[in-house]
Amino acid sequence: MAKAHENKVREQIRVEFAKHRRKECSVVESSKLAGISPSTYYAWNKGDAWSKASGWSKGDGWSK
Repeated sequence: MAKAHENKVREQIRVEFAKHRRKECSVVESSKLAGISPSTYYAWNKGDAWSKASGWSKGDGWSK
């Protein structure tokens, strides 16, 4: 079963993920360094209201 994260924890993970993406790490590397699996990154990115509000935007380093 997937591990559920509270919104506050999710936000901390997203910030950590973005930090690594800005350093040119891949999605896989960034996910692992942030403490989530790559599949969790993609699950959070798909259909997430936060992502639709530019939360995973390229300018923020979320995706490339």
